[in-house]
Amino acid sequence: MSVARPILFYQLSLTSFHFPRAMLGVLFPYLVTVYLAESPKRVSYAMTASMLPNLFVLLFAGALADRLNKRKLLGISSTLFLVGITTSLRLPDTPALTAKDRPSILSEIPEGLALVLSSKTLRLPVFLMSSAGLILGGPYAVLVPLMLRDTYHATGFDFAFAFAVFMVGGACSSGMLLKLGAIRNPVPLLVVGYSMGSFALLFWAMSPPYWAFLGSIFFWGVGGGICLNMSRTILQEQAPSTHKSRVLSVMYLGDEGGAPVGSLITGVLITTFSLSSASIIPGVVVLLISLLLLLVLSAQRSEAKATQDVGQ
Repeated sequence: MSVARPILFYQLSLTSFHFPRAMLGVLFPYLVTVYLAESPKRVSYAMTASMLPNLFVLLFAGALADRLNKRKLLGISSTLFLVGITTSLRLPDTPALTAKDRPSILSEIPEGLALVLSSKTLRLPVFLMSSAGLILGGPYAVLVPLMLRDTYHATGFDFAFAFAVFMVGGACSSGMLLKLGAIRNPVPLLVVGYSMGSFALLFWAMSPPYWAFLGSIFFWGVGGGICLNMSRTILQEQAPSTHKSRVLSVMYLGDEGGAPVGSLITGVLITTFSLSSASIIPGVVVLLISLLLLLVLSAQRSEAKATQDVGQ
């Protein structure tokens, strides 16, 4: 089987898995904000509750993916998403540890956490994705549906379109990165992608027209795609082959784990202040983190260059 065909089947599997999730991602906030007309506080509770189940499975999923045959773990997931059955079974086999060589899964999970915490290279993308879940994921989950309802008086189609625009932005950035090929230093691009969400949030405080609001969501989606792709690239390149899935699960746990807390905080901010204030505060925080990281990276680059010049 050529390399192109496994990638094709893998992408088809991902699409079939995420399609129903995307539908639910649009339907759920619409029902809560518009159909039930809940308060910002209760919207934040609902969005938090929808995110919590992921916290109980991500680390176990990462550890299992390092232990077992990955195709078989996928042929299981696809039974829950019927469209994914055919494409998942066409994926190539991957090596799996024999039963006698498998340590306890409860010991493998701490190994993945310890590896991330001990590696300077792995810590940065995990930190950024974790803070993105906390500072950006929560506001996105709560602010977007509330702004659609209260500011733009949106319909169900508007909800679907707004969330689709974000995903299109992510897909566009993924396609762009694919065309660029290998990137020599993905860290600065990772930070830039992370910062793009802050500009969208700060822009929302100006109560832009609906078309501009959609444009900012697309812009944020582009940044989110860059941030996610660069994070995965760094982790997959730097993590040992025996720990790649566990390292990725730590990153996703940070992202998914921060979002429920961020949703609750966003609900408190909206209730205490207003929709515009709730977008300014996380926007400023993310922007400050991004500027600080870029300054640190610039200083490290200058120091490395000076050391190289001295050596010559």
